[in-house]
Amino acid sequence: AVVGMSLRNELRGKRSNPADWYKYMQQGAQAVHDANPDVLVIMSGLNYDADLKFLASKPVNLSFTNKIVYEMHWYSFTDGNAWEKMPVDTLCQTVTARINDHLAFVTKTLSPPAPLFIS
Repeated sequence: AVVGMSLRNELRGKRSNPADWYKYMQQGAQAVHDANPDVLVIMSGLNYDADLKFLASKPVNLSFTNKIVYEMHWYSFTDGNAWEKMPVDTLCQTVTARINDHLAFVTKTLSPPAPLFIS
C-alpha cells in the first residue's frame, strides 16, 4: 500500500530558494492531495533537504494540514571535514543546534506542528 508521496528529493541549484519552494511545492502538495486524499504528502527542504528554516516565518498554506510530513537529510559530509578539525563533542553540539534551528522546529513550534522524516 502507498502511504505517502514525496514531492521532490534534495532541492538544489538556482531553484532552491523559498519563493520557488512555496510556489511549486504547494502546487505539488495540493495536486497529490486532490489525486489521493488518503496519502501523506512529504515535503523536502532546501539545500539538499538540510534547511526548512524559512517555514518558521511562513508556514505552508494548503487546504489540508493533517497529513504533511517534512523530510530532512544530514550526511557525514554536510559539514565538510569539520569532523576532522573539531572536537567531536563540540561538533555534535553545533550540528544538533543547527538541526533544531533549521529542521526539527517543525515538530514543535511550527503552526501546526508536523512530523519530520529523517533519512
